[in-house]
Amino acid sequence: MIGKVLDGRYRIVRQLGAGGFAKTYLAQDTRIPYEPLCVVKHLHPQTSDSEQLKIATRLFNSEAESLAKLGTHPQIPQLLAYFCQEGEFYLVEEFVEGQPLTAEMNRIWRAEAVRGLLIEVLEILDFIHKNGVIHRDVKPDNLIRRRSDGKLVLIDFGAIKAISQTVITTSGSASATVAVGTIGYMAPEQAQGKPRPSSDIYSLGMIAIQALTGRLPRDLQEDVKTGEVAWQHLVEEDTPLLAVVHKMTRYLFRDRFDSALSVLSALQPTLPTLISPQTNSLEATPATEVIAPVLLQAMPSPVGYQTSDPTKSQTETVTPHRKSRVNWMLWLNVVLSGVLLGLAGYLFWQKQRSSLSSTATPEPNMVNTPSPSVAATVTPTPTPTVAPQPPDSPLTQAEAVEVVRQLISAKAVIFAPPYDETVLRNLTTGEELVRRNGSRTWLANNNAYYSYGAFEVRSPSRFSVRDNQAAIEIEIVEEPTLFINGVVDASQSGRTSGRYYAILRRENGVWKVANLSKVN
Repeated sequence: MIGKVLDGRYRIVRQLGAGGFAKTYLAQDTRIPYEPLCVVKHLHPQTSDSEQLKIATRLFNSEAESLAKLGTHPQIPQLLAYFCQEGEFYLVEEFVEGQPLTAEMNRIWRAEAVRGLLIEVLEILDFIHKNGVIHRDVKPDNLIRRRSDGKLVLIDFGAIKAISQTVITTSGSASATVAVGTIGYMAPEQAQGKPRPSSDIYSLGMIAIQALTGRLPRDLQEDVKTGEVAWQHLVEEDTPLLAVVHKMTRYLFRDRFDSALSVLSALQPTLPTLISPQTNSLEATPATEVIAPVLLQAMPSPVGYQTSDPTKSQTETVTPHRKSRVNWMLWLNVVLSGVLLGLAGYLFWQKQRSSLSSTATPEPNMVNTPSPSVAATVTPTPTPTVAPQPPDSPLTQAEAVEVVRQLISAKAVIFAPPYDETVLRNLTTGEELVRRNGSRTWLANNNAYYSYGAFEVRSPSRFSVRDNQAAIEIEIVEEPTLFINGVVDASQSGRTSGRYYAILRRENGVWKVANLSKVN
């Protein structure tokens, strides 16, 4: 499949994953300039049973229909194409460059960070539920932290089920549909094939529990009588958030929040919300951030005043009109005081300036030939302009080979002490940076490292370059040895060779490896 061109345009680069119903590949769209990356899902049921094939086909069609409707949301992958070739189905989606939320779940989160996570994902769920769709597989692997803006993107709608298509029996109950999901994150009714919008809320609540406790959902205990997950005793931080998460993950769906919007309301019951122009996400307005009129009304004001009439000694209650007048008089006094102080300061400065000018003996050329430093302080600085730069010379094949060679050579300091992340970031970008940084982190955290012998980067072919992106096929020969706790792992050691397809990208004038995938 690697290297195959589908629908006359999508060239498969490498496999990303496989499931019971489909395989997922990273591909390039050869009909678009720069050949951008995309994701191709290939329907590949691991069964020959006709009924199972019908189910697989129905799920695949459902994904296409739903993504076409949901892809307008900025945090859901856009559907690019959907076609049938040689009797098999293919779905092409926008490629989201980033790393799964799973990479951030190796620590215990603070409650406020969990609250922010919930708010962001609940906004996405609210959108898909209002469009009649249940995701049915909300889990950390399906939430991608997008590299470009740090937002979470909900992916893998292979398990979604249109609510309007749920079959209703004569008794009025929803008929069982396909049970799809992930153990631990899947709601009880979803395991029975009867998903509801609150099933997605349950799954998101389990992600919150994982973040708060550091425990995988499948490792948590359940109450044998009620079926409720027991987790609150594992959280050290006492916060109202716990009650919200508890209601999100109740065993019975009727005991949970009935919508994503109701959870959002519970997470921010008293704080007004603003839509950030940069993030389009709900942000709680701090209680201390108030505009000037609110400050004016909140200022302590007298509840009474002494009348000016000497014959009246009683204290009269200030009416709202008089209270407003007192406030305006107070502000007027403040403004007038500021004006007087500014005027006094200006007069004092003028006096000091005159005194200095009358006593100081000027240099002969002080006025007529000012120094550059004096001129710089009194002359307004013009807006800087950048002189046109000559266009960069195009990347050559030899230079492309050298970019790849530098990355292979640097493995000795990236995947072994000092596990240098700076070197990695200087040589890679995009998906390659995320993938190799994950390997680097794992090695550093597991007392493991690679030792490298001689290597070769040779036999380049299929070189192309356009503006800030290039591609090249190349042969790489290496001799890595993996050590884990001082012991050689023979399965990951020894001489290797193969042809690789490299995608290079120029960032700030520097060419980096954006993707390096084995062709054979």
